[in-house]
Amino acid sequence: MTKKIIKFFFFFLISITISSKLFTENKKEEFIKQILLEIDTIKSKVDIKNPINDYLKIAHLYIQIEDYNEATNYINKIIEKDPKNSRAHYLLALIYEKKKEYDKAINIWQKVLEYSTTKEMKEIAQKHIDYLNQIKK
Repeated sequence: MTKKIIKFFFFFLISITISSKLFTENKKEEFIKQILLEIDTIKSKVDIKNPINDYLKIAHLYIQIEDYNEATNYINKIIEKDPKNSRAHYLLALIYEKKKEYDKAINIWQKVLEYSTTKEMKEIAQKHIDYLNQIKK
């Protein structure tokens, strides 16, 4: 009887773990679908004369679903129109960090330092540079 109870609880725990994982995967898929719908909505209403804010929103949403290539495409569109846009450089530096491309990230953080007009943004950039230089050693 005790072995049956142990087996029951063992299989019960396994089934809970599997269904929890499936539930989490379904939630993630649903989240990605929602983000993609939001991206499509923004794309359909992009201000052609001044698309920078829309492109920033789109890039940020792609980052949320970890589509760094698409995010980078939109960030590069921003930088083409406004090479000193510190918010675009900020997002790009974060992407390079996520991809563990630390030299590129440091280079972009330097641009954030140069182009940013706020003390807070400069402090954040400097902290990232210092941290990345530490982990490169």
